[in-house]
Amino acid sequence: FNRRREELLSKSPSERSMFMPLESEDLPALLPAFNQLVVADDGSLWLRELAFAEAGDIELFPPKPGAPPVSWNVLSHDGVWLGQVKMPARLRVQAIGAGMVYGVFRDEDNVERVRAYRLLKKQ
Repeated sequence: FNRRREELLSKSPSERSMFMPLESEDLPALLPAFNQLVVADDGSLWLRELAFAEAGDIELFPPKPGAPPVSWNVLSHDGVWLGQVKMPARLRVQAIGAGMVYGVFRDEDNVERVRAYRLLKKQ
């Protein structure tokens, strides 16, 4: 966390007071398994696995450019695991429906752009 904090503050030193350093005893022993949840149009539940480098918050600590894809676990509306989907780490998913995923992607300059991805089923 502190390493990512220093990287971010080197770009915006005026925000130093917003991000106090953390000591190891300040950190929880366990982290949540997921850090984003989206309900698709069909009622399925999409759960984004937590990437350690994000420190739990994709908004405050976006993954670095070129970060490996993150996994999303997909559950049916009644809780049956349907599978896993890999998506770009820097994509903040906003909606899922009609075979598409819609979200906001941050490029290497942290410029946000709307993107749509077609979902393909494994054969």
